[in-house]
Amino acid sequence: PQMMRAIQTLLQMPVPSKLLEETFRSVDVERTGKVTLQNFVTAIERREAELLAEFRLLDTDSDGEITLDELRAAHANGLFVAQERELD
Repeated sequence: PQMMRAIQTLLQMPVPSKLLEETFRSVDVERTGKVTLQNFVTAIERREAELLAEFRLLDTDSDGEITLDELRAAHANGLFVAQERELD
């Protein structure tokens, strides 16, 4: 239920037109103006691999969980940018 709510929230967030076009072009590898199911699956698998690598980078003790302290350390080391109040 929480994951579905998170996905719904993400889908409702406004996406800048330029980002939408860039994303579409990156998935439309044949440059047909259409995205096939295979294109879509490949893009999702690629993003999944990227997310897993990012997760492992943040999960410094490799326990399969990211703590707030690990996020703060990653932020302090410049691994990602966040407003300080977002990490409180």
